[in-house]
Amino acid sequence: GTSQELHLLHGLDYTIHSGSRKNHFALWADQLQPIVDQVKPLAFETVGPKTRADGVWQFFIKDPDGHWIEISSN
Repeated sequence: GTSQELHLLHGLDYTIHSGSRKNHFALWADQLQPIVDQVKPLAFETVGPKTRADGVWQFFIKDPDGHWIEISSN
């Protein structure tokens, strides 16, 4: 779509340490709370929801392979 972004970073040391969310996949949702309500009861590790300094809400979900997925919303 016209409002999607792909961020490619080069030259930064993003060595993954246990619990790090530096390397993750991010998605935008119109509403965050229905996703949080659906995921929280499941056995996934999560962080948030929390707000960034710019007011955007973030919710992180760790998939079974250990990859972090970020869901963001206004």
